[in-house]
Amino acid sequence: MQQSPAAQCTTCGPAAPSILQSARLRSWEHAGVTAGSVEFEVHVRPGARKDAVDGTHDGVLAVRVSAPPAEGRANEAVRRLLAAELGVRRGAVELVGGATSRRKRIRVAGDPDELRARLDRLLS
Repeated sequence: MQQSPAAQCTTCGPAAPSILQSARLRSWEHAGVTAGSVEFEVHVRPGARKDAVDGTHDGVLAVRVSAPPAEGRANEAVRRLLAAELGVRRGAVELVGGATSRRKRIRVAGDPDELRARLDRLLS
């Protein structure tokens, strides 16, 4: 799904032309990068048959988890899945927003350049 020219990111304002021209948006286009972490959004589909990265949804990384969306089980499954896929320990993956929503904000501690490269491999 392509965004309209008037599309805006809640983080950085009007979308850049390169983002608008991309049919497959990259989840880190609006990622927060600090000296020791990367923060990005994830769209979660709970109750799936298996845990897996599922490409993109509305411009962010999409994941499927088998855990139900109850008592934080899906959130924990997302942390486990992202830790395994990004090659970091589970404690390095933190849910910073969207605990009860399908759209979640995740912070991963580690080298930002390495994490962005791993995100790139997940989305390709």
